[in-house]
Amino acid sequence: MRTRSRIDHVAATAAAKSTPGVFTFVGVYRTRPAAESATDLIASETAPFYQPARAYESYAAPHEDGTAVWVRYVQDVADLEPLPEAMTYRVCDRGAGPGYEGVRVVTVTVDPWCPRCGGPRGKARPYRFCEDGDYYGVHQWDNPCGHVDMYSAVLAEARERTRRLEEAVARAACSCENGVINYQARDREFVSLECTECKPAGDAR
Repeated sequence: MRTRSRIDHVAATAAAKSTPGVFTFVGVYRTRPAAESATDLIASETAPFYQPARAYESYAAPHEDGTAVWVRYVQDVADLEPLPEAMTYRVCDRGAGPGYEGVRVVTVTVDPWCPRCGGPRGKARPYRFCEDGDYYGVHQWDNPCGHVDMYSAVLAEARERTRRLEEAVARAACSCENGVINYQARDREFVSLECTECKPAGDAR
């Protein structure tokens, strides 16, 4: 596990230039805004280490110790694939209970980066297996960072991602202020109520 330390941009640019088109780990920042400031600087024309201008592409992603920044050298790289907004995999779901519940294959959409280090996730490749006399087709993938995605963790991540997206859509369509409705009652007292449109009653989130 990488921990926060002084970020060596000289080493990061050297590593990126040695593998054009491949994302390289830059470092971990304590906060998301700090990491995004770094990516903005890399994209600017004044970044001291990332020259020439616009020769590098970077992104910020969650890391188990904060927010990671990854960068790749893109100048004169042919057939450069953009970082996808999400990854879709077919995975095996054996249920969440303590007993065996059988097998079903579900298609899930998750973030395009490793949840541990923020590195790009691997491309899906088909895989067939036999269980209880039946054959199933799912995906396997290898993350370049080396971290392994377990199907159970991917299923949980997909559920959480769906929840976040649904909540964002509900909030965007709601006229409340950050999940709170403020109004003046008949007795002229100001009242604040939790919105049940973008945050249903009983939801502890």
